[in-house]
Amino acid sequence: MSITHVPVVAPMKKREIENRVHRLLAAVSPKTLESPGPTPMEEIAEFSAPLHLGYSFEPRDLGHALGMMIPGKPPEVLLDLSTYEDLLLEMHRARFTAAHETGHADLHAHQLVDAMVSMRPGQGTLYRRPRRELQAFRDPEWQANYYAGCMLIPGATLLPLLRQGVRDPGQISIIYNTSLEVAEIRLQKLDIQL
Repeated sequence: MSITHVPVVAPMKKREIENRVHRLLAAVSPKTLESPGPTPMEEIAEFSAPLHLGYSFEPRDLGHALGMMIPGKPPEVLLDLSTYEDLLLEMHRARFTAAHETGHADLHAHQLVDAMVSMRPGQGTLYRRPRRELQAFRDPEWQANYYAGCMLIPGATLLPLLRQGVRDPGQISIIYNTSLEVAEIRLQKLDIQL
């Protein structure tokens, strides 16, 4: 499902998103930052991150959506029942969706609640703009996608691999249990000097 209109959020640089993910992983799954390997997304999305970030997590029938974050006090992260079952099986798409929705909870939940509070009473919607009109760093979907890539392939363990000469996206996707596309994009978007 392609999202064409999104709420406008505060701009974030890639480095800022990297740092947010690193702080969360250091708090809820420090071993993830010690050596290359799959991030334990089910544990993080369902248990650790909700406690740390103050959101609720629930598998629910969402129809055509894989997952969503509902701003509120507290925010809710919802995964479709089939996505949740796939997360338990450590399937790539479900792992990415869980990381993406965790990103929305971490980066956007409070911004969106504040935006809703400032609206007229009784209006339960947010002002949305076409994604094509937004610069990537102001697009909440781009931010959550980048967050997910950072969570699934943490820079703290990826950089040493790259310095050792491991640069093949296929090999990286196997090490971190991600899709090839996630590994390719993560390598492409990394701003580093080796």
